[in-house]
Amino acid sequence: MTGVGRPLLVGRTTGTPSDRAGLLSAQAAATWQAHDKNCKTFTDANAQSLGSACAEVQKRVTDADSVNGYRGRVTVNPTAGNWMKPTTYVFGSC
Repeated sequence: MTGVGRPLLVGRTTGTPSDRAGLLSAQAAATWQAHDKNCKTFTDANAQSLGSACAEVQKRVTDADSVNGYRGRVTVNPTAGNWMKPTTYVFGSC
């Protein structure tokens, strides 16, 4: 996954310290960044696509570049006429 990252800090470099502190505190919220994504395509006995499933993990990063959380999700994308339902979840540490 590309294009995911911390927002740019845009502002002025002049002004009083309290002006700059206010600008920086507005950017203090943690942001979610891509950490890992794995996808698998499923086919039937005739090598026809049934669809795909992806597992994605994101990490929450603070402005100080420390990681303070993870979240994950599973997405399925069946082809027309098929259905998919995740039935097993296995979690491990990175």
